[in-house]
Amino acid sequence: MNKRLILAELPFVLWGILVLFVLNHQPYGLEEGAAKALAFDWSVADDVASSVLTLGVPDARALIWLPLAYLWPGQIFVAKVVWVIMLGFTARQLYRWRAEQGHQESALLGTGLFLIAPLTIEQIDTLGVGIPLLALIVFGAWCHQCYQAKPQTLGGMYFGQMFAVAAMVTLHPIGLVFPLWLLWTWYKTPVSAKQQKTYFVGVVFVLILAFLMHRNWTDLLDHSWSLQTISSWHLGWQHEDSWWDWVWALVGFTTILLTWIKSQSPDSPIADFLGRILLLCSIFGLWEHDRVWAFMTLTLLLYGGLPWLLKEGSGANRSLIQFQRIVLWSLVFVFCLSASQAARLRYQVNQDQILTPQDELIETLAQEVTQIRLQSERTKLPPPTLRIASEWPARTMLACRCDVLPLPPEAKNPMEQLKMMQGITALILNPKDDLHVGLVKNLAQLNTELEPVSIQPAGVILKLKNPKISIVPTQPNIDSPPEEPPKNIPGKAAKP
Repeated sequence: MNKRLILAELPFVLWGILVLFVLNHQPYGLEEGAAKALAFDWSVADDVASSVLTLGVPDARALIWLPLAYLWPGQIFVAKVVWVIMLGFTARQLYRWRAEQGHQESALLGTGLFLIAPLTIEQIDTLGVGIPLLALIVFGAWCHQCYQAKPQTLGGMYFGQMFAVAAMVTLHPIGLVFPLWLLWTWYKTPVSAKQQKTYFVGVVFVLILAFLMHRNWTDLLDHSWSLQTISSWHLGWQHEDSWWDWVWALVGFTTILLTWIKSQSPDSPIADFLGRILLLCSIFGLWEHDRVWAFMTLTLLLYGGLPWLLKEGSGANRSLIQFQRIVLWSLVFVFCLSASQAARLRYQVNQDQILTPQDELIETLAQEVTQIRLQSERTKLPPPTLRIASEWPARTMLACRCDVLPLPPEAKNPMEQLKMMQGITALILNPKDDLHVGLVKNLAQLNTELEPVSIQPAGVILKLKNPKISIVPTQPNIDSPPEEPPKNIPGKAAKP
């Protein structure tokens, strides 16, 4: 039994080791929310929670990475290792979920494609929200199944579902699907009236508490619609516009529609609790249509669409089934080929240290900060206090390792804007962003007070000419005795 278990887990271990070679080791390419969670954990480990005041309350990723801040402080790659482990366990559970329903062939094929998909690797490399969100959904569905099999009021499975609800709501708007479907399930098929009331009160209370602590989802990677969003599960994010975007968008939407139609039958592979949640996440996620939605849709298509494409047929339907298999295996071959090319491209990009335009802008600022510190060391002077206002404060903080604040709000006039920026030494922002139109207008009229350091396609770096930089005082040496005041020498008058 132990030998069979080891052989079953060996492919996941090998996959995890190979993925680690593809990932980026630099402090770039992260989501803003992930960087905020890491900055919060490191500040807590240093007994200072100042990042909450400047960057706001992070999402549930901060709770997952909190032990890492004490064991490996400042190590971003360790968080990616945790994401690899979490995704491996999640894929293992999804495989068991589909195999237990008699779809072992589709479970094996879907798990393999899911693990090598470019979008999956991207979620690991950027420390994206999709991985913990999917893991929490699978965990919550497992707790729901265990509770239905053996109900126990206020038991461990009940609190496990409450934890999953609170955590996934802070991650992404799609996380609202799980608590809403959980309430609907208990409304339609309650175990008992008392336990139904307990669930209603618990879920509503947890939702209110989560919204009070984490009121918005402003740290999502993008909010814009693009065909690359749905084609990203096949081509990844580092690809140019092509007709493949239209092809895979059409294939994706058609498969979602067919999956929805097949889900209405009682023998549908996604007619259970977890399958319906994945389907609802793909439907309601169209409102956000970002990478997380594409990741959840990819999971639905692989674990919900493959079973009925691989089902056995007989008689007149056998020819149709054979045609479906030919088309399916052709798509699988193309998918695997493109996934291997995308993995090789990501490895080469990380080896050559090629960054996105935003990360290039942040790296330029980090190099400027490094030069200032090296100049202070050469002149043996105390380093100046650097305080930067950034459109991406958490990512800038991890790259520059200095004090970073969010951009100041729009002021009534340029002089009021200048007063708001007292104590700030530099600004980094994208002037083309619609959220900063008023701020950019005020900054444009302060050309005598600001000096451009770098102008790039992703944004600009502005330095204040008179930032009123305060010098960090040197720390006294507590091992040496305090210096005594000079004594007056007889015959010489003391200098005033």
